[in-house]
Amino acid sequence: MQERPADALAGDLVASINEPFWQARVEARALQLGGVDQESPRWLDIVEDVRQARLRRILARDAIGEVELRVEDLPCEDSMSGARFPFSALLSIADGDAVAGCARPASMPQPREPG
Repeated sequence: MQERPADALAGDLVASINEPFWQARVEARALQLGGVDQESPRWLDIVEDVRQARLRRILARDAIGEVELRVEDLPCEDSMSGARFPFSALLSIADGDAVAGCARPASMPQPREPG
């Protein structure tokens, strides 16, 4: 297995979460949160962005509350489509439970279903 560079988690990221469907996009100093129950995406200011070895923890806040995104440099397979992503993700919205999903660099195209 080829080792990724130490800064693999640096830069803009996209995390996709299934059931419930959420997408979190990290762009510079903001986190964009979209979901099926939202008419338009929510933009939150990143207040913490911590990188430790193979983990990046992003805490973002707006007037509604906080969102935490944890991205780990571990491969992930989408639970519905089977598409393979380079990173695993956990998303927590406000005081809700963390939900698992997959993530990729924003510069990488959306992975496709196998086959």
